[in-house]
Amino acid sequence: MKRSIVTIIIAALVAASVVFGANTMPVYANSALRDYSGVDSSGAIMTGEQSPIEVESELLTFDLPCLPSEFFSRDDFENYNAKVTAQYTFYNPSEYTVTAKLLFPFGNLPAYVEGYFEDDGSFVYFDDTQRYAITVNGEETEKTVRHTYSGYYSDFDLERDIKFLSDDFVEDDFFNPDLAVTKYLFKVDDIDTQNYSSPVVALEISIDEPHRFYFPDWVNYRLTDENKIHICQPIRENAGEFGLYVFGTPDFSPQWKIYRDDDMQDGGQIAGEVSLISAETCTLLQFALSDRAVNSPVSDVDWYNALVAELNGGNFNGYPLVDCSDFMRGFENCLLRWYEYQITIAPEERIVNCVTAPIYPAIDTGYNPNKYEYTYLLSPAKTWKSFGSLEIVVNTPYYVLDSSLKGFEKTENGYAVTFSGLPDGELNFTLCQSQTPKIRFTVYHVILIIFIILISLAVLSGIILLIAYFLLKKDKQKSIK
Repeated sequence: MKRSIVTIIIAALVAASVVFGANTMPVYANSALRDYSGVDSSGAIMTGEQSPIEVESELLTFDLPCLPSEFFSRDDFENYNAKVTAQYTFYNPSEYTVTAKLLFPFGNLPAYVEGYFEDDGSFVYFDDTQRYAITVNGEETEKTVRHTYSGYYSDFDLERDIKFLSDDFVEDDFFNPDLAVTKYLFKVDDIDTQNYSSPVVALEISIDEPHRFYFPDWVNYRLTDENKIHICQPIRENAGEFGLYVFGTPDFSPQWKIYRDDDMQDGGQIAGEVSLISAETCTLLQFALSDRAVNSPVSDVDWYNALVAELNGGNFNGYPLVDCSDFMRGFENCLLRWYEYQITIAPEERIVNCVTAPIYPAIDTGYNPNKYEYTYLLSPAKTWKSFGSLEIVVNTPYYVLDSSLKGFEKTENGYAVTFSGLPDGELNFTLCQSQTPKIRFTVYHVILIIFIILISLAVLSGIILLIAYFLLKKDKQKSIK
């Protein structure tokens, strides 16, 4: 039993180190082919399912001279110079010139790198996208920074995420730049708050409603037998005001119900009155761009398309409810960043293409000192016709504690490994200032240990009492005989 208790405690400490660590995981990936065209000497355009370009070799270099702080300041940002460089040797074995548009996704800006306030109170987002260049044969080439929405997704998927990139404002069966968006402000009066401590106001929506609805402060929803949904938000004790966004023609007639709590059970309705305070209408494009930061590096097209991606990503059992909470909070940390650039390779020509991007790790603060976890996706390189050797170099004064790829050897400047082809799986490795970091005990760990010990003692006491009960019962039966 003692061993079991110790095992439980150790497992709980490991879980706590994950819970209380800063586990935002940015993603970094190889250059992938978006599209290509080929022209032979006579000017004929070549097309096909796969580009003929081959990757003869890749040198992947991580320059990690410093580690980020989980409380990232303006000075930290200005002095932070960690980067990753992917150097490709491309070869065109075909008899025609190939022009290819490439995409290099280099991750979200992590949550600990947000921005800072100027003296005048304005908020400035950190923008590191222009710190480094993309070169072809040593000459800098033009690049465009693109952004796609990634808030709903915890991992990177090239096939899925690349579909979010569009060179124009996207339009689907419902959302388009000219769609009307109306912000309503309502007020709830005459609620019996003395007898009902947590009343809610609920919107009744039919599944065939031609509008889309966003309830900013909703807390629960319930499906009814009449093919309707009730979605509710708490009624504030002070003003009783709440907002609602309606996407579609501004001819909305809301059906409100007031319940005593967010279970919204039949028979739980209470008296009250909902009245309209104001209604403001604009287009979806105006709505998308209205609160974007002045210095935002995100283009109008990418910002609008990210909003549409979020609006289409929610799932409310097919009912016309949408979510744009990431948009309302500010999109910067929910956007996957891409470099988009172009290369041209003549028949039987080789070029050397270098892409350099900033790199940030996830920070696990559950250890002393912190552990810094880096992820680099190798799988996008499978989009090429063939892939030769891969050399990975990590230049750092810190210790590599573990890696998903085996074979790293210590070098004068850090670590290195070479593969004859593209290895299976992705690259994950952890850096630390110590070779033997210890679990960091906090007040949460102490509370967790006490809780586990109390639970374990309660279970042990119950077992002892149960055994004692059966022993006494057995002795009683023997004495009767």
